[in-house]
Amino acid sequence: MEGGSPTTLNANHRARSPHLRKEELMYVVVNHQITDAAKFWASAKSLTAGLPAGLKVIHTFPSSDGRKAVCVWEAGSVEAVRGFLDPATAGTARNDYFEAPNKEGMAMPTLTRAAGA
Repeated sequence: MEGGSPTTLNANHRARSPHLRKEELMYVVVNHQITDAAKFWASAKSLTAGLPAGLKVIHTFPSSDGRKAVCVWEAGSVEAVRGFLDPATAGTARNDYFEAPNKEGMAMPTLTRAAGA
């Protein structure tokens, strides 16, 4: 895998957190280094409309120029997301994947200005 991940995964090995039961899903974070932004984003919309069972996009955070993105997926394994995304983004992005256990995460609400302030 590009990106120097310390864990090498192959199609026959499903990486799973020791904290997950077999039937549980995990969050998978994907860092995209996009080489063809126009093509990547055009195909992203159609790809996410027909996802395979067991894959769900939770959120996408693109950079303002569209050349980088961080996406959060829900899936049974890192390999399930990689097996779908790598062929779909071939020639348009280099992707780096990692499992993100929810127990270690935190979210902060976005502050909004009160109307008329």
